[in-house]
Amino acid sequence: MFFYIWAYAQEPTTDKIYLKNGSIIAGKLIQYHPEDSVVFKIQDGNTITFSSKLVKKVKMYSETEIRNTYSFRQNTFYTRSQLSILYKKDNSGVSFSQSAGYQFKHWLAVGAGIGVDNYRLEQGNNLMPVFIELRTFLLQQNLSPYFSLRAGYSFAFEDKSIGQTEATGNYFINPAIGYRLGAGFPYVDIFCGAKFQKTQYQTVDSWSKSLFDIIYRRYDIGIALTF
Repeated sequence: MFFYIWAYAQEPTTDKIYLKNGSIIAGKLIQYHPEDSVVFKIQDGNTITFSSKLVKKVKMYSETEIRNTYSFRQNTFYTRSQLSILYKKDNSGVSFSQSAGYQFKHWLAVGAGIGVDNYRLEQGNNLMPVFIELRTFLLQQNLSPYFSLRAGYSFAFEDKSIGQTEATGNYFINPAIGYRLGAGFPYVDIFCGAKFQKTQYQTVDSWSKSLFDIIYRRYDIGIALTF
């Protein structure tokens, strides 16, 4: 009996699961999928699986278990705020966007959004993209690389203060790879990609009228926060 108690004490058993019927069970958390099930090892050594619908909350006191337990939420809506640098040597700009969508599984999120792109930090280079986005996380782990793709149409607006009389937007595409730095909501991720955008501007001065067809090619490097 002494050796049984000593051996069992070496293994953390202070995690607790709180059920909606008021029961509290102490033991060791094995797996936790918030949208599916909770696997719990109780003090007699048996393992029990609870449906997430029956669970009110889980308290995890072991730091090791907290780090290793997969807790990424699925089958849920999300909102995403993204800030990035549109990098090109001597011609960098900035981009901000806001999107919303639905996370089906870890490998599929679908959403749509709107933003502001400034391809050069000077007047007359601002566009407003409207887009759809797809994202897939490659690993079913708290920390995971991912691939994303945004595509849509950017609206252009003339800047009459610098002589622009017309501005025409066009379609764009924005593939990227990134890395998720956490699992719960909100979580932070970093990414690097490429952005390809075509637009057209017409300028008029006292001597002539000029038409400029511009194709922006930029590295898209940034950080995002998802709720």
